[in-house]
Formats: sequence, structure tokens, C-alpha cells
Amino acid sequence: MTRIQSPFTCRLHTAAVQGVSASRLPPTDIVRRAMAGDPQPEDPAPPEGADAGWTAVGYLLGGMIVWGGAGWLVDRWLDLDFPAGLLVGLIGGGTAGVYLIVKRLGA
Repeated sequence: MTRIQSPFTCRLHTAAVQGVSASRLPPTDIVRRAMAGDPQPEDPAPPEGADAGWTAVGYLLGGMIVWGGAGWLVDRWLDLDFPAGLLVGLIGGGTAGVYLIVKRLGA
């Protein structure tokens, strides 16, 4: 009696067999085998000198632009006369930028 299996189940069963070519293995097993000997990536060194300064400026401006923009959108959505959302967003973004500077740059 001949037993017919689909190619998918055949791949799953042949993955554990010694000597099976890589073309018969599912992609996850190929990647797992290739990455088995890779060491863990190291954390990048913190920026120094001018790089640290530009990183700090980027954190401050980025936080203020993103959160200030979100506050401005809230102001537009609620149709407020006074830009309360913009002010809250700018202050919150600046605070988040300072937090990131202290946390990531250790200043």
C-alpha cells in the first residue's frame, strides 16, 4: 500500500533526519542553523564629543516637534482658541527629550 503525503508534511518529517539537504528543510531550520553559532550583538558605545551634543539636540528637537505637533493636532481637533495642546505638547516633548538625554547619554 502506497502512502501519499503532501510536500508540506514531508518537509516537516524530513527536517529531523540526518543527511537531508538544506533545500528540503523549512526556512526556519535553515536560519536557525545559520544563527546557532553567532554571538550576541554588543551594545553600541555611547556617543562622545560632538556626536553626544548632536544626539542631545536631536532628542530635544525631536521630542518638541513630535509632541508639539500632536498637541497642535489636538488643538485643531477640539477647535480651541488658546493653544493649550501645543503648549502641553512642547513642554512634554522637552521633558521627554531631557529624560532621554539623561538616560542614554548619562549627562
